[in-house]
Amino acid sequence: MRADSPGSIGTRVGRASGVTNRQSRPDAHLKHPLPIPDMDDVSNRLRRALILFAVAQLVHGSGCASREPRPAAGKSGLVGRLELRPTTGDARAGAAQSAYGDRRLRDADLVDYSRPGFAVVHLALSDPAKWSPGPAETVHITLSDGPARIRIDPSELVVPTGWRLAIRNSSRDRHVVSIPGLGRVVPLEPGDAFEFPVDRSGDLAIHVLDRPGTDARLFSAPGPFVRVPDSGRFLLTDLPPGTHRLHVWHSRMPPLSRLVELSPDETESVDLVLGSLDPYGD
Repeated sequence: MRADSPGSIGTRVGRASGVTNRQSRPDAHLKHPLPIPDMDDVSNRLRRALILFAVAQLVHGSGCASREPRPAAGKSGLVGRLELRPTTGDARAGAAQSAYGDRRLRDADLVDYSRPGFAVVHLALSDPAKWSPGPAETVHITLSDGPARIRIDPSELVVPTGWRLAIRNSSRDRHVVSIPGLGRVVPLEPGDAFEFPVDRSGDLAIHVLDRPGTDARLFSAPGPFVRVPDSGRFLLTDLPPGTHRLHVWHSRMPPLSRLVELSPDETESVDLVLGSLDPYGD
């Protein structure tokens, strides 16, 4: 007889004991061995569960983000979006042409219509006595030395009418500041400051007379207001219910206004578009 090889002996012994080399199970002694899970199936199920969880989080998060803060009891809210829409010229510029296709606008700076820029949404209440900005505060503007020219900071700001404005000269030289809308011309020595009330509403320009081109813009709001952020979305809360006039002011675009009806315990939604017809006509 031909002698069996070690491999054949192991196979024969395995068959006799009921366990082969290919099926060595630690639970073989049990009457009903546990099934071996399919790892690919487990992985697929786990992946599906993670995807469903992620989708649920996204849906829940978007739902939360869309909810606006509720106004106080008996008050109203106003939420919306401001969009700039060009109606004159062409924003596409070539190497040999101006920023706008219209040659009459060749000296105008290009406007980034994707952002609202310096814009303020404010409300003219039917009864102004129903709103108060709180105790008058003081906002500060500073003149300082820049790398190439005098800086004025901030160069854009919004304050409630009736607050106070303080201008400080932190530069090395004497400067003269003019605010025509408030009837103020103020010489400031280095280190000096001057403070006065902002007692007029609307757009107020601030100029450093001895440094042409060094200017700032101040908007004085007579009622509830919000400076529109880069996203274009704005929110006003805790407003008195009633019919009021909504105003939009922009530093470079014509203003816009419309009537809004605000109901108690509700937030009204309004979308606003700033853009002008061709000022030159056809």
